[in-house]
Amino acid sequence: MAYSLSYSKSILVLVFIADKIRRGETDYISSKVISELLDIPKPTLVVMFNNFIRAGILESKEGINGGVRFARNPENITLLDILLAIESSKPLFHTSF
Repeated sequence: MAYSLSYSKSILVLVFIADKIRRGETDYISSKVISELLDIPKPTLVVMFNNFIRAGILESKEGINGGVRFARNPENITLLDILLAIESSKPLFHTSF
């Protein structure tokens, strides 16, 4: 079984955001910055962020100093939380029964 590329990218994005905030570099980080530094297209990030916001993992803020940040402590976010946020609309198993 292979996980989607979106799932892998989502883990990378959340680790990146957590590291930037942990270092005190920013409170909110913009999708433009993430897109440029991680070479992930902005439309892909928008879909990812919408899923994470809906799942209560991230929150967003508009404006010059806006972007995304964690809605809860990143240490309490599991790989299952990420998987469910990204793949929630898809079945875990495909069957022909």
